Amino acid sequence: TQIEFGKEFIPEGMEFPKNVSVRDLTEDVSDIPKAELVYSQAVVMHLNSEKAVKMMQNMGEVAEKYIIMVEGVRNHENWYELVNYALPDWKMTLTNNYIDYGIILERK
Repeated sequence: TQIEFGKEFIPEGMEFPKNVSVRDLTEDVSDIPKAELVYSQAVVMHLNSEKAVKMMQNMGEVAEKYIIMVEGVRNHENWYELVNYALPDWKMTLTNNYIDYGIILERK
C-alpha cells in the first residue's frame, strides 16, 4: 500500500519508476537486482540489534553506491557503532541540514 500511496505524489506526466518494490531485507536478498541507492525510513529502529545488522548488511549487498537511512537513533543504544559494525566498507556521513538523525553511506 505504501507504493500505491507514493504514486499519488508523482507529478502529472511523470512516470512512476517500474523497479520499486517493498522487500523484507532481513531475509535473503540474492534475487534482488542491484540498485544505485537503497533507502529506509523508520525501519531499522523497530528491529532488534541482530535483525538490524542483517538488514543493514543486506542493504549493503543490494546497494552499488549509496545507502540512506532515516531512523530513530535512540532505539539502539550504540546506533552509530552498530552501523559501522554492519557496514565496515561504507563511509558514513551524518546529515544535519534537514534531519539530525539521517545517515548517508557511500561505498568506500
